[in-house]
Amino acid sequence: MPPDVSDAAAAVYPTPTYAEHALRTLAAAESTLLSPNEKRDARRLIAQFLLASERHAGQIVYSQHRPFRVDVDPAAGYRRIEDRYLDRTRLRLRRVSSPAGAVIELKLNQKLSAPSGDAAHRVLTSVYLDAAEYAALATLPGRRLEKRRHDFAHQGRAFGIDVFAGALAGLVLAEIALESEAELRALPLPSFARCEVTALPLFTGGELARREPAEILAEMQRLLAH
Repeated sequence: MPPDVSDAAAAVYPTPTYAEHALRTLAAAESTLLSPNEKRDARRLIAQFLLASERHAGQIVYSQHRPFRVDVDPAAGYRRIEDRYLDRTRLRLRRVSSPAGAVIELKLNQKLSAPSGDAAHRVLTSVYLDAAEYAALATLPGRRLEKRRHDFAHQGRAFGIDVFAGALAGLVLAEIALESEAELRALPLPSFARCEVTALPLFTGGELARREPAEILAEMQRLLAH
């Protein structure tokens, strides 16, 4: 295991037990699968917001409840994300592609809550895969989740806007990752968002994949009614 990965995990987790747990995903993989230009194990401070979209068209997202507009850079387009949450694990297999279908990235992730229990803190471990490795892992049973991710700049900050597909069509979430606790706590509710869902486990990727879509969309409507 490359020393920098172990050091990073040890810095994030307060005990060797947590560090060992964070590295479990990497233990079965060759170190050559890791991209030297990526952060292999890092604490992410995340705020997540429900945009409450019922439909979307082109580069504009609408709400049936209160009109708002989210303009994304047409030149940047979007990325298509296909996730498979592997059964009986906390692992996520991800395929990222362009609108035309060209593969941008293949990876295996493990996203854990921080030991503090703060819902805004996540620890993400990533293993980058080639096509053959991805194909082998894709045979494992799991729950699929598909979405389009748009980059959206708002008041000098970079948000990711996730427009969900399939049975979850109508759900749109915004997420921002920040570098410091102070930035996170000072972040106001964006003007384009209806409510914050950072602390609601139902709107995490794993739960969105595992729960019944009707339950998720009903909870979305309940939140919007307040």
